[in-house]
Amino acid sequence: MDGGALIEHLRSNPRSADLPIVVVTGERNPTAGVSKANVILAKPFLQSTLVETVNGLLEERELKAG
Repeated sequence: MDGGALIEHLRSNPRSADLPIVVVTGERNPTAGVSKANVILAKPFLQSTLVETVNGLLEERELKAG
C-alpha cells in the first residue's frame, strides 16, 4: 500500500476520517492520492517547519473540538 492508498483508507473510515495527516515526500510532484492530506512537506525542509506544521494542525483540531 502506498501513501495515497493509506490516506484514502484513513479518510474512508469514520474513526480516522478527520485525523490530521502530514505527508513527507522527496517527490517534486506528489501523486494525486496524497492530495487529501492536510499538509504535504517536500524534502528537504527545516525541522522547525515540521514542528510548526504539526503544532498548527493540533491547535486547529483543538479549536474544532472545543
